[in-house]
Amino acid sequence: MTEGSPENSSSKNPSPRYVAVDAESRDDSEILRQHSPRFTSKLSKTWHRFYPVIPLVYVGHIWFRRRMPRVLPRFTTLKLWEFYASWGLFSALTTETRHIQTQWIRDRDLATIQLGAFVIWQRNHRDLRVIQELKYPWGTPQRLDFYPQRKDGVLAEFIWWYNHMWSSEQTWRGVARMLSMHLDGMKQRSWDMHGAKDREDWDRIITFLANAIHGKNGGTNYLSQNMAFPVAQVLVCLTPIAMLARHIWARTMPVLWFNGLQRTLCYGAVYLRAVQEYQFYRYSANIEQKQKVAELLCRLLPGLDSEVDELIRVSLSKHV
Repeated sequence: MTEGSPENSSSKNPSPRYVAVDAESRDDSEILRQHSPRFTSKLSKTWHRFYPVIPLVYVGHIWFRRRMPRVLPRFTTLKLWEFYASWGLFSALTTETRHIQTQWIRDRDLATIQLGAFVIWQRNHRDLRVIQELKYPWGTPQRLDFYPQRKDGVLAEFIWWYNHMWSSEQTWRGVARMLSMHLDGMKQRSWDMHGAKDREDWDRIITFLANAIHGKNGGTNYLSQNMAFPVAQVLVCLTPIAMLARHIWARTMPVLWFNGLQRTLCYGAVYLRAVQEYQFYRYSANIEQKQKVAELLCRLLPGLDSEVDELIRVSLSKHV
C-alpha cells in the first residue's frame, strides 16, 4: 500500500494513513455497503420513470377539484401547478441520476472512479479528523487555485461554488496531497497539468474524492449526510403552526412570514435530495480523461481492478 504524510504536519498529530488498511478498516464492509454507490438500483423498478405522465395527473387533479371543492385547510401555500412542477423536476432528476448509475456499470473507467472514491473513504474515514487538522506544506494545491477567472463570468463562479461547497478546504487539500504523490507517473502518460482540460479534470477528480470522503468525524460521507432530511423535519414541525396562523390571523404580517418560510422549506425538502445526488453522480461522469484518472486510482489502490471486475460481473445483469 502506498502511504504518504505531509512534510510540515504538527508533531502532536499522527500522520494520516492515506490508503493504508488497518485491522479495524478490514472489518468495515458493512460501513462500505451502507455508503457505497448504488450499483444495484434498477431503473425499471423506480416509480420516478413515470414522470412524463405527471401533466396528465395535474389535469385530472384540476378536474377533480372543480367538482369536489376543498374541505380541509391547505397544508402549504403552494399552488397546484407549483406542486406538480416540483414533483416533475424531482422525478426527472432522480431518473437521470439512475441512468448515470447504470452508465457506470457499462463504462469500466467510470466504475473504477466511483468505486475508488468509496474505497478511499472506507480506508481513511478513521483519519479524516487528523487530515482536517493538518497544515499542508507550501506547494500543495488549494481549491482557489482552480477558481474561475473574472472573464469566465458569474455563472462559472456559481458552478464552481456549487461543486466545491460539499467538502471542506482541508479535506480537499488532503486528497490533493495524496494524489500529488503519484503525479510523476501521470506526467509520464502525457498528462500535462498546464493544459486547460488536464487542470479541469485534476480539479474535478480531487473535488469528487473530497466530496465522497468528507463527513462529520469521518463517520458519514457526502450522501449519508444529505441536507434534505433536517429541512423536511423543520417543515413538518412548522406546518401545523403555519396552518393555525393562517386560520387565526388571515393575511397579517406574521402569516406572510410563515408562508414564506414554509414555502422555502418545502422547496428545500423537495430539491436538496435530488439535486445533491444528481450533482454527486454527474460530476465524475463529466471527467474527460477518465481512463487516466482510473489508472491513477488503480496505482493508488492496489487490488482495485479485481474489485471493479467483481462489481461489474455481479451488477451488470441487474441493470436495464
